[in-house]
Amino acid sequence: MQSGFGRLGPQWWGFERHGLDPDLVVLGKPMGNGYPVSAVAGRANVLDPFGADVRYFSTFAGADVGMAVAAEVLRQLRGGIVDRVEGVGRRLREEVASLSASTPGIASVRGAGLYLGVEFRDAETSQPDPRAAVTMSNALRRARVLASVSGAHENVLKVRPPLVFDDAHVTEFTQAYAEALAEV
Repeated sequence: MQSGFGRLGPQWWGFERHGLDPDLVVLGKPMGNGYPVSAVAGRANVLDPFGADVRYFSTFAGADVGMAVAAEVLRQLRGGIVDRVEGVGRRLREEVASLSASTPGIASVRGAGLYLGVEFRDAETSQPDPRAAVTMSNALRRARVLASVSGAHENVLKVRPPLVFDDAHVTEFTQAYAEALAEV
């Protein structure tokens, strides 16, 4: 769900970027820009037996307000927001990588579009460093910038700004990021 709706740039879905052809796709919160709406899309050979054999009912399925919200979100996304995600994301990634290059303990900066990960590892042992990632996340939060911690070892700072993120926001983020690095 987090890598859909154009977040990664030219491909609308994370599975496209990796050349996958899924049987089912689950669409969640981004579909309603925070409004509670979701969907499942899938192949007929997977969904048809469910529709024929399972008695399923949902009070809110297809509710007018939710469908209007989802339709407007799609209209906005098709209106040009996704077209600039790749460029703005590249600038964000390059600037964060440049700031991180001289920081011991940052193993990598990676991502696509507006989905970025900064991996923290102990500079001496190369072991995952979740403490550094949490310290960075908290320092950014104090600067009123939200980024979470993720990964199998919780040592990756996960940056997923809203799709309306633009060059001015990149500058604001990288200033806060540079200041937060001092705490790590």
